[in-house]
Amino acid sequence: MSYEFIESTKGKPLLVVSGYLYRRDRKKWRCLSKDCNARIEIVDDKLGVVPVHEHSPDNLDVTVRRKLNELERTARAAPSEYKTSLLVDSLVGTLRSEAVIGRLPNLHLLRKKVDYARKKTEQNLGNPGRTRTDLRISDSDKMTLKDDLFLHFDSGEEDPDRIIVFATSQNLSLLRECPE
Repeated sequence: MSYEFIESTKGKPLLVVSGYLYRRDRKKWRCLSKDCNARIEIVDDKLGVVPVHEHSPDNLDVTVRRKLNELERTARAAPSEYKTSLLVDSLVGTLRSEAVIGRLPNLHLLRKKVDYARKKTEQNLGNPGRTRTDLRISDSDKMTLKDDLFLHFDSGEEDPDRIIVFATSQNLSLLRECPE
């Protein structure tokens, strides 16, 4: 039997097996339905015994979660120049099932999801500046993990032709010895 992983709305992994959703519960996976005690194990990338559930599978919920995951991936990958509403409309426009559309969050919340995914991506990238003058170098970035000097020269944030030299003393010695 095949399985796949998708993300929850909080970014946690969910296991999908035959229309049933499972969340991680220590070493096993537990059914997402609160009233169901079904658990399953994955050992060496193989599913254990598929449990009997106390409810029917919810393929509609799985489809909605897949679409929301797709929207978030698209939002992270698409440049911020693309309007948020265009990304949301492209997702909703591809859906053919009224049931899936009905289970999606409203358009305002979908747009917020896109904005949040973009913001999260920028934070993960350290929100780099667009130019050298926008770059703020913290004291911790001026030293290596071994407390050796790493920032050897900085012409300053106000300099429009800012020059920054990062190197270790050992690397500078290698450059001095280089014949070219």
